[in-house]
Amino acid sequence: MNFFVEDWNPYEHPLGDVMRALTCGLLNAIRSPSTQVAGFKVIVDFSGFTLRQLPHVSPTYLWLFAEALQNCFPGRFRAVHMVNEGHLFAYIWAVLKQLLSPKLKERFHFHGKNMQKLHKYFHPSILPAEYDGELPEFNNSEWSKHMESTADYLTTIFSYGYEKKNNKKSR
Repeated sequence: MNFFVEDWNPYEHPLGDVMRALTCGLLNAIRSPSTQVAGFKVIVDFSGFTLRQLPHVSPTYLWLFAEALQNCFPGRFRAVHMVNEGHLFAYIWAVLKQLLSPKLKERFHFHGKNMQKLHKYFHPSILPAEYDGELPEFNNSEWSKHMESTADYLTTIFSYGYEKKNNKKSR
């Protein structure tokens, strides 16, 4: 699974929207039996992460992210690989690492622009050209179509919650 931070415009899509979109993608991914058994290896590409985005990554959202990753989401994160993370990412990591369990913290790997280091974890034959891989540049059109085709499933999943005393659903 691959996430590109540079595509995020926080003024058009607040971080809450991004977290919901990531959740949708992860919920779709765990429907695969192989993912249920083997878990996730994630690449997060921080190229293009700017000061414009940094203020929107609040400690509250980092806490929610860490809590969901460790205690709520029913998938197993085997590894999270950060690539092209610049000096601004250090601010995020300084907060996030305080919120992660030691076991999960060890599963975060930082590669910067060193794709040879990334290749120790992912063979170039399964990586796109952006990561000095053998595949063409990353194209998410197939995944987007798949996500659109599962809209009813996701709507059902997000309708679950607890009943409040006034009979309104709570999430």
